[in-house]
Amino acid sequence: MTLLGDIGNIIGLIGSLIGLLVLCGSFLFWLHKKTLGLKISKSENSSTIKVTILNKRDFNVEIEYIRLIRKSSFSNKYKFDESSFFHLVESEEFGFRSTQDDKLNIFITPQDPIFVFDVPFSNIFNLYHHFIDYKNSDVHQIGELKKSTKMQPCCIGIFLKGGKCVSVDISPLFYNYYKHQVGAYYNKDLSILKGECSVKFCFDNSESYRRYKNKLLNSYEVSKRNEYLLYK
Repeated sequence: MTLLGDIGNIIGLIGSLIGLLVLCGSFLFWLHKKTLGLKISKSENSSTIKVTILNKRDFNVEIEYIRLIRKSSFSNKYKFDESSFFHLVESEEFGFRSTQDDKLNIFITPQDPIFVFDVPFSNIFNLYHHFIDYKNSDVHQIGELKKSTKMQPCCIGIFLKGGKCVSVDISPLFYNYYKHQVGAYYNKDLSILKGECSVKFCFDNSESYRRYKNKLLNSYEVSKRNEYLLYK
């Protein structure tokens, strides 16, 4: 009886494991079907990427996050700036104050199966710094490069409820935009300084104005060096 009881317990355990595997397999297959049910296309110009998502299934698809990501070389995981104050797409709740960690809760239904969103290059620019090895700098807000630095490819990550992520490659046009904008980071400040004499009245005295001007010139020098060191 003891032997039969042990065999029964083993059979029961095997049955439970098989049931668990079937359940997990069904869930993974549901996620796979859910992803396959999305048709994603993009178009771009010199300043914006437009993404169009078509839900071809007969059930709702929910988008929780849209983030700027980098695919890991060694696993299926994604890297992104988890503490950023910036966003690719504004959330309905926070508007222009959104971060890419704010839930979007966008539903794409069979009745309204198309969702279109625009991502300006300027939004990507603010988040892409995270993937560049800038060193802290006293004179530059972004940071300073110490050596030639390859601009790593990144993607727009569309995170579905349940954890599945669908990625959209960033246009090559963006990397040219980024390199140019890095070099032009202080252009506006310099043009104001050179073109508007009234700016001097914003300072307590000529010495504080001189210090600001010298610091700005140093900042400009770092920005142009950063531009020179970036390559694709």
